[in-house]
Amino acid sequence: MIRAIIEDFGARFVPAGALIYAGDTGKKWGYFDAPLLAKLGVNVDAHGKMPDVVLYDPERNWLLLIESVT
Repeated sequence: MIRAIIEDFGARFVPAGALIYAGDTGKKWGYFDAPLLAKLGVNVDAHGKMPDVVLYDPERNWLLLIESVT
């Protein structure tokens, strides 16, 4: 489902977007672009909770925090 969020949802609703984070409970920090998130002024505590996917839309300057639920 996370792959579909990135490939399908991201391509449709954030076509110029950047993937910042993708993970799940098994691999909490599966992919994490910490430098990009820091550049946007967001600091994340390693002990904090993250959504399943974080996308960045540079055109609207939005962070999309997406939770995968079945």
